[in-house]
Amino acid sequence: MTLPDRLIRRLLPANGEAHPAQLRARLGLLAALVGIIVNLLLAAGKLVTGLLVQSVAIRGDAINNFSDSLSAAIALASFRLSQKPADRRHPFGHARVEYFASTIVAVLILLIAVRQFSDSVARIREPSVIPLSPVVFLVLTASILLKVGLYFFYRSLARRIDSQLLAATAVDSLSDVLATGAVLVASCLSPVLGFDLDGYLGIAVAGFIAWSGIGILRDTADHTLGTAPPPELVSQIETYLRRNPIVLGVHDIIVHTYGPGRNFVTADVEVDARSDLLATHNSLDNLERNAMLDLGIQLSIHMDPIVLDDPETSRLYQLTKETVRSLDPRLSIHDFRVVSGPSQTNLIFDVSCPDELENADCQLNERIIRALHEHDPSWNIVVTIDSSYVTRPSTRLR
Repeated sequence: MTLPDRLIRRLLPANGEAHPAQLRARLGLLAALVGIIVNLLLAAGKLVTGLLVQSVAIRGDAINNFSDSLSAAIALASFRLSQKPADRRHPFGHARVEYFASTIVAVLILLIAVRQFSDSVARIREPSVIPLSPVVFLVLTASILLKVGLYFFYRSLARRIDSQLLAATAVDSLSDVLATGAVLVASCLSPVLGFDLDGYLGIAVAGFIAWSGIGILRDTADHTLGTAPPPELVSQIETYLRRNPIVLGVHDIIVHTYGPGRNFVTADVEVDARSDLLATHNSLDNLERNAMLDLGIQLSIHMDPIVLDDPETSRLYQLTKETVRSLDPRLSIHDFRVVSGPSQTNLIFDVSCPDELENADCQLNERIIRALHEHDPSWNIVVTIDSSYVTRPSTRLR
C-alpha cells in the first residue's frame, strides 16, 4: 500500500466514508504542513552550512528552500479558502483560488531565480575555492534524498486529488533536486580542479529554478483561461448519457471548470419525438440529479426531439449526413429537421465543426449549401456551424 493510500485511510472518518471535497481538503492541508516543516529544516541546515563554508550556491539553495516553505504556506491557505461554500458574489464556489495560489508560487520562484543569478555572477567575479567538508556533503545529500521523497509524495497526492497547486509544488521539488545536485558537484569538483565552479553552477541553479517557475505560470494560465476538458471526461459523460435507453444521440457537450472538482456540464441529447413528454422529462431530470453522485459533475441537459417514423425525413437525414461528411470526415450533423411547405422544403440542421477546420475555411456554410443543392436546388438550407468545445468531436449515436 502506498503512502497516500495509508494517509487516506487515516484521514477517513470512523465509518470509512468522507465527502470527496472534505478528503481533498484534508490531504491538501497535510501536504502543505509536511512541505512547510521539511523545507524550513532544509533551509536552516543549508543556511548555516553556506555561511560556515562561504558558499553562495549553498546559501542560494537555502533561500530557495525557504521560498518553498512560503509556497507551502500559501498552499495551506489556498486549500482552506478553496473549501469555502458558494456565496452571492461567487456562486460557483472558491476552488479557483488554487490557480491564483499557483501563480503566487511561480512568481516567488522567479524572484528567487533572479536573486540567485545575481549572487552567482558576483561569485564568478570574486572566485574562491571552497574545500569539501563532511558536513557539506551530508547536508546536501540529505537534502537531495528528502526532496526526492517530497517530489513523489506531492506528485502522488496531486494525481489523487487533481491539484494543480500540488503538481506545481512537485515540479518545484524536482528542480530543487537538480539544483542541490549541482551544488554538491561544485563542492566536490572545485577543490580537485582548483577552480571555483560555485558561481557557474549557481547560475545553473538559477536557470533550473526559473524554468520551473515559467512552467508553473504556463500551466496555471492554461487553467485560468480555460482549456478543453480531458477526452476521458467527455467519453465518461457520453457513456453515462448513452446508458439511458431514451437517449438516441449526444452532442454539444460543454464543460465549464471552476476549479478542481467544480465541473458544470451542459449537453444536448436527442430523444424520440413520439415519446411521452412528461416521462422523458422526468427521466432526464433523474440523469441530472444522479450525475453529481455518479460523476461528480453538475449536469444540465437540453432535450432535442427527433422524428424517427417518417421515411422521407430519415431519407433526407441520411443524404444530408453523407453529403456533409463527404466535404470532411470530421464533420457531423445534429438537430436535423425538415419543414415542408407548398413551394419549398426547408432542411434545418447544425454541423459540429473542429476549430481548426472552421478557422481554415470560413466558407464552410456556403460549401455545404452548394453540395446539397446539387441534389435538389429547390431546397432551402438553414445550417448553423457549431464549434467543438471538447478535445474531439462528440460521438453521434443516431
